[in-house]
Amino acid sequence: MGSKPISLPRHSKGKRPQFFNDEGMEHLLAMILELSTELAVAYNRIDRLERVLVAAGVTSQEALDAYEPGEEALKAQDAWSDLLLDRLYSSVEQASTAG
Repeated sequence: MGSKPISLPRHSKGKRPQFFNDEGMEHLLAMILELSTELAVAYNRIDRLERVLVAAGVTSQEALDAYEPGEEALKAQDAWSDLLLDRLYSSVEQASTAG
């Protein structure tokens, strides 16, 4: 019996739950939760990739630890960091334009 995949909306409807009386604390909490989620996903993916590469004999843990990215990789990493910061500050920006 194949089950149909569940499709969830990309953005929730309604107001966000409020945990603090201070709006600044609410934004800080949103940023922390966003970072925590990103960190957990990134850690799991990196761990999985490293294990696959080492198990397949593509590289060793020592080679992974010694790797230094080139200029192109550094630019891509900087661009990703900028996107992450945009996401983190989006809750603050949304509040400032809404109110």
